[in-house]
Amino acid sequence: MFLKNRLSGTALIALFLITVSNVNIMSRGPSTAEERAKALTIIRSLEVNPIQDGYKEKRKWLMDWLNELPDISIKVCREFLDEMQEEGNGRHYGVEIYLQSIFSSAAFIIEHPEKSKDKVAIYEAGLRGSLKVYSFLLSKDPLARRQYLDDMVEKERNGQLTEVARLAIRNCI
Repeated sequence: MFLKNRLSGTALIALFLITVSNVNIMSRGPSTAEERAKALTIIRSLEVNPIQDGYKEKRKWLMDWLNELPDISIKVCREFLDEMQEEGNGRHYGVEIYLQSIFSSAAFIIEHPEKSKDKVAIYEAGLRGSLKVYSFLLSKDPLARRQYLDDMVEKERNGQLTEVARLAIRNCI
């Protein structure tokens, strides 16, 4: 039962991000330099340790902040979301891995505003962030192993992640 709740949690979070961002986009101005700096610090810390103290609060702050902003928009990519809902060998961690793709995409936009319309580069940055999280989780919990993510790690090693992003971007909403 817990696993099913975690799986549906990923889909609900993605739906929440899409819905709330469409509603709140007019409720405030663009992000401030201080907010972007705080977001980058949190995002990079979650990439290297997604289960650190206070991780839930950090993710909630990021989600709330991203949902309010008119100047940073992240597309939800269904292919990756669908894969994160598939069962792994043991512990799932789908929410942690998937949300990091959104957060790392936001970090890319913050760090490279000139590329804020480059959907492939943004998605690739999100995948790279998720793979960092996956690597960390595997180092702590071998039961977190997922064949799909192992395949993605191999594609990253072989320099094929850009092509993966290019093909997957068709399914982003």
